[in-house]
Amino acid sequence: YTVISESGGGILATDTDTWVTGISRLIEDERLRLDMGELLFEKVSQDHNLKQVSKTYRNLLLNL
Repeated sequence: YTVISESGGGILATDTDTWVTGISRLIEDERLRLDMGELLFEKVSQDHNLKQVSKTYRNLLLNL
């Protein structure tokens, strides 16, 4: 498996065995779960907040 390095917030699995390995590591490693959760929370908070979503919808409506 590969930990997704761009955000640090995921595991890229290309087949069943890598899914099992990645999920098993998450089950066994509390620190990994917490770190990934914190990184993903930050990413979502930055990219999908009211200001960003409003900007996206505004741009979509202006380009109709």
